[in-house]
Amino acid sequence: MDKTNIVTLFVSGKKYTGWDFVQIDISFNSFARGCQLTATRQSRSASLCKGIENGLSAVVKIGDNTVLTGYIISKEVSYTDKTVNISICIKSKTIDLEECCIPFGKPHKWVNTNIFIIIKTIAGYYGISAFTQHAETDTATTVDFSTHETISEGLLKILRNHSLLICDDENGNLVVCASGSNGHATDDLKFGVNVLSGKRNHDVSNVFKHYVVIGQSTDPKSEKTKPGNAVNGYSDNDYFPRERWSVTEQSGNRTAAELQARAGLLATNSVGNADVLTYSVQGWRQSNGDLWKINSLVRVVDPMLDVEQDLLIAKISFRLSNSGGSTTELTLKDKNAFLITDLPEIEKSKKNVAKNAAKKAPKGTTFLAKAGSGRL
Repeated sequence: MDKTNIVTLFVSGKKYTGWDFVQIDISFNSFARGCQLTATRQSRSASLCKGIENGLSAVVKIGDNTVLTGYIISKEVSYTDKTVNISICIKSKTIDLEECCIPFGKPHKWVNTNIFIIIKTIAGYYGISAFTQHAETDTATTVDFSTHETISEGLLKILRNHSLLICDDENGNLVVCASGSNGHATDDLKFGVNVLSGKRNHDVSNVFKHYVVIGQSTDPKSEKTKPGNAVNGYSDNDYFPRERWSVTEQSGNRTAAELQARAGLLATNSVGNADVLTYSVQGWRQSNGDLWKINSLVRVVDPMLDVEQDLLIAKISFRLSNSGGSTTELTLKDKNAFLITDLPEIEKSKKNVAKNAAKKAPKGTTFLAKAGSGRL
């Protein structure tokens, strides 16, 4: 194999090569990438496993390119009368943010604090650096993490409220980003040129013709004859052929404009998520020598699947096997699949205004006490 494509595992200063099976999975809007490495030797010597222990820090490289920095999560060893087999699972350092809670006794509440400072502080509890590619992280917010919720659960709430997305990088850092922030791929994906196989799954089970978001408002301009100053927002998908309605209930004191905006986001997001394309290409690198990257746009020209457009690389799987050699599987979606459809949470000061307005409301006026998140 070309040395630029040799997969090497580094553990405690030692390096391990000669893997028979490799799968490295990297996903956009996910906290931690992962890697599976397997080797089989025609020997029953235990030296194959020496130095590879669960919990140790590990780095995985393809050639000179680091693709994962993290920890050995699991190790499986098996043998027969002729061979010994070892299978290793490595995950990014950020796996601790996905699975763990804020350390007991550490600060978990922030008031009117810069979003990125909050994220950076929490990541730092586990020795993880955080970076941002998005100006929205300069916004101040108030957040109180539950002592028993995982860090990923709490962070996702913050991210949704401010239309932010997240991923890890090859060095085990946490990155706050926007869709498409890795630019455009050098190579196109073209039927009959560089595509080994292609698949398109177009599922419209969550697509509707009409989207309605209902809620309430204490704005006097929105007063109606209906109780609770009911307001709503609409969005139509003119391209959908039959009558299908989606109605989402929005919590809090909202304006008609906000509900209208959310209805549009729900409509656009559902159409974006309905179409998923999967392509397999030979090798792990593009024609310029760069590895394929998640969160980058790629031009797809495929008359077999009726596609000619730019799509976002949502997931990458670098694979190596004795039967298929080295291949890359690319999962593609429309950028709209990553639109944030939740409205920002109302700050406490705004909630108090709504509460006071409710107290002053005439008898017979009802306000929705609880409403669903309306998540798609």
